[in-house]
Amino acid sequence: MSTAATQRRTGRWIDDWRPEDETFWAETGQKVARRNLAVSIFAEHLGFSVWLIWSVSSAYLLASGFEFTPQELFFLIALPNLVGSLLRVPYTLAVPIFGGRNWTIASALLLLIPSGLFVVAVQNQATPTGSSA
Repeated sequence: MSTAATQRRTGRWIDDWRPEDETFWAETGQKVARRNLAVSIFAEHLGFSVWLIWSVSSAYLLASGFEFTPQELFFLIALPNLVGSLLRVPYTLAVPIFGGRNWTIASALLLLIPSGLFVVAVQNQATPTGSSA
């Protein structure tokens, strides 16, 4: 790694990782790995929860007074799958740029945007649905 890249890094980057070295693992590696695992589990749980809540909530919109055609409802339920599958490529490419832990936290926080917009939209029955009714 170049000196310029090393000097530019701030925060808690992992520049030395030797998990097969028993001394390194006992002194440093295990603690870092456990912390990263905990953050990753929480972020993945949050991601799948948002994905599932969106699909389940979409199915209950009809009972809440929204008027959807079956095609519109299917689209709303399929949308998280489509977005999630399309975002896998940039998600994968972002890890080497930002770092795995940093990107995991940032991408989990980005889930607040669609979640917040969904909450705002379903609280207002005047939200346009694209329905011709």
